Amino acid sequence: MTKQWTPAHLAAALALACAGACGGDDGGEADAGPGQDATLFDASSRDAAVVDCSGDHRESAEDTNDPFSSGSGSAERTGLTLASGDAGFWVCGQLDPGQAAGKVADYDAYEFTVEGDDPVNLRIELLASDAAKTVIGLDLYRIDDGPPVQVASVPFRNGYALIAGLEVEPGTYWVSAAALPPDPDAPLGYAILVSENLLSCAPAGPPVAHLEAGDGKESRGNDTVQIHLPDAPLLTKDEMDLPEETAIVLEPEAVLLVRGESAPVESAGDSYLDRDTYLVTTGATASELEVRVSWPDGVVDLDVNLFAAGDPENSFSGDLGNESGPDRDVVMTLNVDPDHGYWLWVGAYDGGGKLAEGITYDITLCPRAHVSPTPPR
Repeated sequence: MTKQWTPAHLAAALALACAGACGGDDGGEADAGPGQDATLFDASSRDAAVVDCSGDHRESAEDTNDPFSSGSGSAERTGLTLASGDAGFWVCGQLDPGQAAGKVADYDAYEFTVEGDDPVNLRIELLASDAAKTVIGLDLYRIDDGPPVQVASVPFRNGYALIAGLEVEPGTYWVSAAALPPDPDAPLGYAILVSENLLSCAPAGPPVAHLEAGDGKESRGNDTVQIHLPDAPLLTKDEMDLPEETAIVLEPEAVLLVRGESAPVESAGDSYLDRDTYLVTTGATASELEVRVSWPDGVVDLDVNLFAAGDPENSFSGDLGNESGPDRDVVMTLNVDPDHGYWLWVGAYDGGGKLAEGITYDITLCPRAHVSPTPPR
């Protein structure tokens, strides 16, 4: 597993809010007790006036469910659990500018548990009312004995925020909604669905829609983006280092296969060995994209990123593509914009020394037209 970097517009502000307070005492008296928040009537009158959602848990600790901005806050306990085969659950709340702390307009965290003996493929979706003027983020943290560990942090776009495709081990987690300035004019209602991800595509088989051909003799022709973790991605300095033109247009339900090679080269000065970049375009109705990268087990740790074409600092994948390791596929589902160009980037993490030989990898691209679920009311 590689180190993570997170989208600068969200993570930097949350890091400031977290400074000195990330111990996360989730046993504090300010928490709502487990199992006490699942009815329609236990939210405060202020919440009830804003959150048009019954859900399985309604926010009831608005003043204290930010575990990062002060030493007295803690994640709100929901008593909710998820295991493989479960239908999932809804959490409803509001982002209230009256709770602003530092650079965060409001931050709401909710504790839940993943149960069972096996990992669960998560799908977490945040829906919000009129959010056009507010920067919203969706976070997931794993809670063990020490400080909370961020698993994923994604922005809100196209009417929702999405974390999907992550295989998470049984344990305790926080799912969080965050609002950054400009503050909303009034409390902004949201609903979060935590469920098992049942939409995953199997690895694609032939035919190959695009076979890597632009890496050049030195295996540097399509590097395009350098990533020196934990810093944000940057363009490489060689102006002739260009992404491959794949001519791929991603249309819903049309599963495509891209095949490439991670070449046996040394690092060019960042955290990766060979780096490959492919230009793809979303179709007019494609608003969600699942990306799966597969390769022979135990040989190399491949990471994947999806950037806005020409703008590697505008990441649509954040740290979701850096969570694999050498023995399992990278799988992530992303909230994307229709009719846009993207750079799909695959890099071999530099664990020390170059590969003995090139490694063939497959990228399965599974686009969808997103349909938001309806929160319970």
